Amino acid sequence: MTLARGPRPSQAFEGVEHVGASVLDTVGATPLVALDRLFSRPGVEVLAKLELMNPGGSMKDRSARYIVAGGVADGSIPPGSRLVESSSGNFGVAVAMAARLHGLAFTCVVDPHASAANVTIMGGLGADVEVVDEPDAAGGYLHTRLARVHEILATTPDTVWINQYANDATWLAHYDRGDRYLDRVYDDAWLDRARARRVAAPR
Repeated sequence: MTLARGPRPSQAFEGVEHVGASVLDTVGATPLVALDRLFSRPGVEVLAKLELMNPGGSMKDRSARYIVAGGVADGSIPPGSRLVESSSGNFGVAVAMAARLHGLAFTCVVDPHASAANVTIMGGLGADVEVVDEPDAAGGYLHTRLARVHEILATTPDTVWINQYANDATWLAHYDRGDRYLDRVYDDAWLDRARARRVAAPR
């Protein structure tokens, strides 16, 4: 019997621009799309960056990767820690990915508005998901979620609260990594190629 051989790795990935070591390496490499049909004013170019194409489905992947990797590097997230966070869903998925890849436990506190898909994804990534169902004084669930986060921190050892709402690393993730994407947008050669493609594309 003759067995067929597949291509060697170097052949299989020939022409591929980048092969990441993990799914987090693909965060931020989202497509840019020209919005000429919406903004047709001469001399004005509006580009949309499709953050829904991040592996976790949202721009929250950027801050989660940055926060967790930075915390592991500087020791603010020690080995064996359990991350704790309040989320309506997207950030929870992003942290679940980062926690899994860094070997960390993760508890995400959500509310009834969290989509079933996000809850399922977090669970599949190994996160513990807690759902609070009592509205707070404002009629929402944010303060109820945060109260539960504080309860977990007070009763569970080795927990670290990411605190996306007040963590400077949330916005620094976009500031520190934004330059290379802006460079790409404003590179003359890239824009010339993009313009040529748009001229040829149907309106």
